[in-house]
Amino acid sequence: MPNGHVEIVESQPFIDSRPESGPKSTATSKSFSLSASSFSTPHAGLLFLLLLFLCVLIVLLIPHSFFAPESLPLLDSVSSSGNDGGLSGDSELTRRMDEWEQRLDAFVKRGANDGDDDLLAAKNQGLLDPKMRIWPMPRQLTSSTGKDAAWPAIFSPFSRLTVSFGKAASAAVEDSARALVTKSYDRYHRVIFAHEYGDDYAEVDDSHASSFSSRATSQRGSAATVVVIERVDVRIARPEEQLDIGVDESYKLSLGDRGEPGTAVIQANTSVGALRALETLSQLCRYHYPSRLVTIHGVPLKVEDAPRFKHRGLLIDTARHFLPVVEVERVLDAMSYAKMNVLHWHLVDAQSFPIETPSFPRLWEGAFSLAERYTLKDAKHVVRYAAARGIVVIPEIDTPAHATSWGVGYPVLYPSPDCKEPLDVSNEFTFELIKGVLTDLRSVFTGSRIHIGGDEVKEDCWAESERISQWMNQHGMQPSDAVRYFSNRVRAIALELGWEKTIVWEESWQGFSEDLNKTTTILQNWLSVDIIGRMAQQGFQLLFSNVYGGWYLDSMDVDWHRVYTTDPAQNVSPESLLEGGEVCMWGEKVDSSDFMPTIWPRAAAAAERMWSPRAYADAALASGEAERRLHVFRCLLNRRGVEAAPVSNAVPRSSPENPGGCLVQ
Repeated sequence: MPNGHVEIVESQPFIDSRPESGPKSTATSKSFSLSASSFSTPHAGLLFLLLLFLCVLIVLLIPHSFFAPESLPLLDSVSSSGNDGGLSGDSELTRRMDEWEQRLDAFVKRGANDGDDDLLAAKNQGLLDPKMRIWPMPRQLTSSTGKDAAWPAIFSPFSRLTVSFGKAASAAVEDSARALVTKSYDRYHRVIFAHEYGDDYAEVDDSHASSFSSRATSQRGSAATVVVIERVDVRIARPEEQLDIGVDESYKLSLGDRGEPGTAVIQANTSVGALRALETLSQLCRYHYPSRLVTIHGVPLKVEDAPRFKHRGLLIDTARHFLPVVEVERVLDAMSYAKMNVLHWHLVDAQSFPIETPSFPRLWEGAFSLAERYTLKDAKHVVRYAAARGIVVIPEIDTPAHATSWGVGYPVLYPSPDCKEPLDVSNEFTFELIKGVLTDLRSVFTGSRIHIGGDEVKEDCWAESERISQWMNQHGMQPSDAVRYFSNRVRAIALELGWEKTIVWEESWQGFSEDLNKTTTILQNWLSVDIIGRMAQQGFQLLFSNVYGGWYLDSMDVDWHRVYTTDPAQNVSPESLLEGGEVCMWGEKVDSSDFMPTIWPRAAAAAERMWSPRAYADAALASGEAERRLHVFRCLLNRRGVEAAPVSNAVPRSSPENPGGCLVQ
């Protein structure tokens, strides 16, 4: 039966064999007719037993496939026990292993570079150099450049994953860390072996992999000179560490080591570090089309890596244009490829209030429409999706300005009908509502930080309100004092609810720096390039997002080069006060139709600045190496489904000017 067609089998009718006790119960089929009275003869019981026996015998003899439609198995339906899991157990797996070994033998017999146009072209494009394939550049990479470097390692699609822990932890903690790494490996397996998935390849369990390894060693013949990666061994020192900003993301990756030539060894202090190593491993892999093998060049190869800054973020604005959850997922996927670890989610603004708040349910009446809303379950899903990729989600509830949408459901929050923001500082209900909103969000966003805004407060709206002016006079306040009062109360609410740090835009420092606790407050710089240095002199923790430094991605006159040229620490001393930075994708003029090409690949430029050592990034920019590698990374993003715009675009999200490959556009 053709795959995808469902066979409808007409079931046999029910036969009522109960003793007759009223009107006759009859049941008919196309071929025979029986009634309850048919069993009134002396041999009725024997006849019934005979019919029942024949029915059972027929069911046992007819193949199961007669009743069920044929279907090709999905990749992850391979039976790990060797029983029928959709692939007929070991025989199907053996066939696939044999086919893969034949590819490997043919590749080696032909010679790694002998008449291979694919490898020659890749070599001329610099794609066989491991460092040209990685973005952001690791802290240290050493690879083979001698005779052995001509032979790439081959990554087996049947490679198995092992996860071990250096420090004993509870079973629940170890299971959680192992699950995080395993699910991540499964995602990367689909990326690395994307072409194989068309043939229904899959990773296998230890028993199958052990069998394959022994067969490969004995049967490969001339391929014995080639390193075949058949195991990915992840060793985590501290499985108990939880995801948050500042978690150790360092890792070591070795391939083709003499002691373990067939193993990709990942050593990390935490499971998050292991995720970063898997990303690097995936970028080192290259599909060789002539042989249909996944290759890794430069083996033996070692990487030692750690990020320069602990906060490497992207701001998305879902209040100016709503972004469906699936679009946010795609953003998170792309961020993980660039090793970014913070999604700053600007949830609400003057234009819309799309997030559910059960404590004050009328707030999301300020959404653009009934369909453009996020439930708390949606938000939880985003947080979990991000965590699975080693990304922390920080919500921003901007107050007291940028808040017109709040009053759609609760007009009492408006200072006056003609002046709808900032929120009414004189009304105690305003702070009751803010506490309710933050309480609702705390059940979803369980990290240590929240952003409470504080920018662009237009004080004249309060001054022009007779009621609010009277309240300020009673409390001896000028409008600027009222802003201070408002901000101090909101920060106190956030800390009371369990957030350890509040992030505010730099205007709070400009207005009342003396009220800001340097331990619990982080200042985000976005206006003056010079002002961040003055904030550092006072000892504040800082984030860089400067619009004049090119880190506002809604500026269409800013290309990747401008983003990369701006080092976030250029005016900060000591650099240790700089937590990191964020590129900001404000949403006034971008929506799902052009969101990704507006962000990428420019965000990748900031990602490398925040991950790689400054001296290296400066040199890579000057030599042109950064641009060449960014072309390669942009191609990788495209292959993985990210609509990254051409690197050479004068206007970031515009279309390519001419036909051509992604490496030259």
